[in-house]
Amino acid sequence: MSIESKPAAARQEYDSNDLTHQVYYALKREILVGKLPAMEKLNVVRLAKQYNVSRTPVTQALELLKQDDLIEQLPGKRATVKTLSPQEISTIYLFRKQLEPVVAKLSLHVIPESEPLALKKLVENLMEHPELLDKSIQLDERLHSMLWRHLRSPLVDSLFSTINEYSVRLQSYTTYAIEQSSSNCEEHLDIINAVLARDPEGIVRAVEVHLDRSCQRLLSFCRGN
Repeated sequence: MSIESKPAAARQEYDSNDLTHQVYYALKREILVGKLPAMEKLNVVRLAKQYNVSRTPVTQALELLKQDDLIEQLPGKRATVKTLSPQEISTIYLFRKQLEPVVAKLSLHVIPESEPLALKKLVENLMEHPELLDKSIQLDERLHSMLWRHLRSPLVDSLFSTINEYSVRLQSYTTYAIEQSSSNCEEHLDIINAVLARDPEGIVRAVEVHLDRSCQRLLSFCRGN
């Protein structure tokens, strides 16, 4: 999967209120959170029935997903959810490791204390109930967005919103396929505790360690399958 955005002129657009976009956003979310796993075949007729629409919005939504590089389709074949190669995974994590610790350090003193405290309770609950895989993905998404959202910078928001989409998909791999949510919980607690302590060096270290280990877990899984 490429992390580069498609040129605006090359992308076919539809009214954001139409059925095409409703199906597109629903399918995109299902792919990103792992409900539609890699190599899953996408049946237009079945999806039309699932979303109670005609085939046309589904077909158009699939075209948008192809432009997002989330699915692929050979001539005469059904569209399938794209898999992530080790090279793509390494590239995404390298990009994150260059940016996320720095942004987390910049955000450290503007994150309201109530937010990491609430997340800490969620982590502790997940450590007691590791079977709640959906909650683990939601927690990961909330925690990482906390590290940049409070800077209130349009540029940072735009950049990390895109990064976050890919990150959610990677997290769904490690959660559903590898089922190592306990490791994520321990690393998330280290990040949260560094935020609560307002520890600049600690937050950089905790984010770097988490990203390094997450990348290695995912690469180990991919190379073993």
